[in-house]
Amino acid sequence: MALVGTERIGDYFLDSFDMGIVMTLGGEKIGKYYFVRKEKITLMPGVPQLLLPLYTEAHGIPSEVGMRMPGIPIIWKNPDPSFMRYVLPCFRISREDPSPALERWNSLHLKHKGPAPDANPIQVQYGNAVLNGYDKYEEQNGAWPYDIPYTLTIEASGKSAELHVQAMLKYAMKIFEPYSVLDVPNSFGEIGKFNMFVEGPSDLGMVADIADSSKIYALSIRVAGNFDLSDIQTLDKTVTSEPQINVNRKE
Repeated sequence: MALVGTERIGDYFLDSFDMGIVMTLGGEKIGKYYFVRKEKITLMPGVPQLLLPLYTEAHGIPSEVGMRMPGIPIIWKNPDPSFMRYVLPCFRISREDPSPALERWNSLHLKHKGPAPDANPIQVQYGNAVLNGYDKYEEQNGAWPYDIPYTLTIEASGKSAELHVQAMLKYAMKIFEPYSVLDVPNSFGEIGKFNMFVEGPSDLGMVADIADSSKIYALSIRVAGNFDLSDIQTLDKTVTSEPQINVNRKE
């Protein structure tokens, strides 16, 4: 049984989990884009420092052309205006197809039930007792469980590419352990915690750009998430008791 919340709770959807991956990776928004500061990457003694990529006209920042980026960029497989286009070195994220995880579904239940914003308090005589309540309530059905797979690709190039990419990989693997918890912001900015499972690393060097001495590794991440797919419904009622323990219901 689940306890019904009396106040609205933020929703989770794809963008929430995408941002959770970026935040957990250590992404910091600088200007329009997200970066991982290279100071977070520990290199072995004697290994040349990571050479950060340059801004270019392709990134739409003419005033910064020729300037080094402030960190290792976080890139999405299908770039949008909030993320950098393909450059090296980088952390690259791709979200695969989410799938319902019905083994985690406990039948229909309420996520939220409480007075509507414009509700008026009322009292009703019930036998010898006086019941306090409101003339209007709202409720929202609970979330549906989904598994959300991601691939985190770590790439570097140059003469020290293998040493650089391994340092970046070690940094990522310290964060994304085989079984760990992902902090995810909901639509209200509140942080929820979701289990995630990680496999890898996989060496993708066979498909690397040999001419540029690129080295590539990948981690497969699966997040046990929830999608809030129900809208809040307003119900007119004459009276109701204080919120109760919600018994999972079937409809």
